[in-house]
Amino acid sequence: MTSPASLLSSPFEETCISPAVTVGEAQGFFEKHGIFYAPDAEIGSLVAKLGSEAVHGKIRMERFPIRDTRLRAIIEQFTPSFCFTLGPDPCSFYASTITENPNHRAVVYMWGRRTQCEFSERSHVGELKGTLASNGLVQVPYSWLKKRNLQDKSIKLEDGGM
Repeated sequence: MTSPASLLSSPFEETCISPAVTVGEAQGFFEKHGIFYAPDAEIGSLVAKLGSEAVHGKIRMERFPIRDTRLRAIIEQFTPSFCFTLGPDPCSFYASTITENPNHRAVVYMWGRRTQCEFSERSHVGELKGTLASNGLVQVPYSWLKKRNLQDKSIKLEDGGM
């Protein structure tokens, strides 16, 4: 039987992953595409309110409500290890690793209000070139993503999200 998600021309809406992607399909979608995002005004407010507390390691993931059941199904499979604040860094692409086998790791971003960013679909598949950045992530040259013919997708979360 064909699932609703497989009938979509593109499940990447500008403000969320299409609601046609079900809770049961969420983990497989995340593994295939390397991203899953949803708007959430409360998370946007918490990001603004908590601000620099995360820089000092005082924030635990449990403080952030995860209302989107699809996101919760993905995140519950991981054990949170650390949390910190990253500011805007236009024209930069970061990855949690440059190896194809990330040893069951994921980066969870809590986005504040008026977030606009881009991601390269399936950038997690195959090895990447990059250097360790001061924020602990790997900075990947944009030219490397272009060389792999990855498609950029835009995300806009007016009220924040995850």
